[in-house]
Amino acid sequence: MNIVWASLSDTGKVKDNNEDHYAIISPQYPEFPYIFAISDGVGGRKGGDLASAKAIQIISDYFVWHLSESQGAPEIAQKAFEVANSELRLAGSLNAELNGMGTTVVFAALFDDTLQITWIGDSRAYIVKKNNLEQITVDHTLPNELLKRGSITEKQLKNHPCKHHLVRALGIDETAKPEMVRLPSQDLEWLILCTDGLYEHVSDIEIQGAIQKLNDPALITKKLIQMALSRGGTDNVTVIAVKIIDTQTKENKASKKRFGIF
Repeated sequence: MNIVWASLSDTGKVKDNNEDHYAIISPQYPEFPYIFAISDGVGGRKGGDLASAKAIQIISDYFVWHLSESQGAPEIAQKAFEVANSELRLAGSLNAELNGMGTTVVFAALFDDTLQITWIGDSRAYIVKKNNLEQITVDHTLPNELLKRGSITEKQLKNHPCKHHLVRALGIDETAKPEMVRLPSQDLEWLILCTDGLYEHVSDIEIQGAIQKLNDPALITKKLIQMALSRGGTDNVTVIAVKIIDTQTKENKASKKRFGIF
């Protein structure tokens, strides 16, 4: 498998600072995965920027350093989120100004045969298979909890007054409760990660349209963020677009983008 990707982040038109952070890490060994992750500091809480940066650093480092151990990738990802949660809560307990800081995280590990996505909060992961966009993550928001209980309908979900109220995030609760999905990677065409600053302004249909029309990670990330900004840019917005290239195709090239945590 070969991949090409691009990433882009913007503060938006309303907020003064960007509390989004992201990580892109190359495989350390042949059996290791590519790692793509995004975090979004919880709005309205002090220390959101620090929580976002700290969480994505801890999770990425822990996952990479422990992946060669006897535990499997699912157990290591779960533990990485738990460690990050504990570190954020400890930092908050030592500094009153940081007490209660929190962040969302969506963390994707792309192996040759498997895509593992672990998340908490409302930052999203999408995949594209056979030109169809599918949202893999489920937002950890109050309306989604109400929907699961049957208290509201799908129609009421979209414009619910509490649609931004998170019921899960790192640093907020004593116990971290991320969710995880694992699926075969062979048939995947695209992986898209984003914060809510994108999908609040750009629909899933428009995301799919940009992918089909542009077919280039750099152009796609630029276009999607431009669309979000043109419609108000009310939040920080971050997008990672990963094109997954089948090894049998002629378009067999490695991405030249740099790796790191941003």
